[in-house]
Amino acid sequence: MLRRLIALVIVVVAAAAVLFYALGPKRGRMLVSNPTAVAHMGHGGMVDVYFSLENPGGPDALVSASLPSGGTVAIRRPEGVDVTPIPAGASPVFSSDSIYLTVSGLDTPLEPGTLIPVELGFEKSGNVTFKARVGNDAGGHAAHSAHMAGTEGPVPQVSMTVTAQGSDGPWDVALSTQNIEFVKVEDGTPDSAGTGHAHLYLNGLKLGRLYSTSATIGKLLPGTYSVKVALNSNSHRPYTDDGKPVAATATITSE
Repeated sequence: MLRRLIALVIVVVAAAAVLFYALGPKRGRMLVSNPTAVAHMGHGGMVDVYFSLENPGGPDALVSASLPSGGTVAIRRPEGVDVTPIPAGASPVFSSDSIYLTVSGLDTPLEPGTLIPVELGFEKSGNVTFKARVGNDAGGHAAHSAHMAGTEGPVPQVSMTVTAQGSDGPWDVALSTQNIEFVKVEDGTPDSAGTGHAHLYLNGLKLGRLYSTSATIGKLLPGTYSVKVALNSNSHRPYTDDGKPVAATATITSE
């Protein structure tokens, strides 16, 4: 009788655990891809780390970065920004025109091919460790030019509205544009006046490229965030107007 009772308790506990993980809050396991470390010109022992991130779970936030093997790492955010939100289901890019990491103080020589272990800390999904390989280029995350050469005709313009579907999102982003046609081209395609795409940012973090006038930002942790969309040429150089990037901004609050 006692054995049957113990077996029944085990079955009930196991079933409860299954239901908890199936129906409870989803915790994504952050996935890092294409991590690349690019050396600072004239600053030996210092590199910038770029990578792509995939969040298959719910809303989260990057709260820390560290080096398990020693040295220091800094999260490079826009001035005045101290929170890096990761929307539910997002695939943001950490690059030179976004948020990225700067590593310094390493004991090992930073020769091409050297692997640098990095640990990221997330508010909900915990820690993720990856290795960035020191390379001769930015591995697809290269810096964008400050202007677009050869711009002719009327300057492109953009405005934006952001509408919440719920108190914590998702948010629908709708763009209104002038003097630009959104086209998706292969990398290396020459610039053509009046064509290009947009880059979507959240608190300075690039969520991706837009080739249409609508997008969705996934659910977010509680807080107030800045949304920005900027117009870019085929080669990802920003369109400018009177020396300033052509962009639109909005503020959203998640409860």
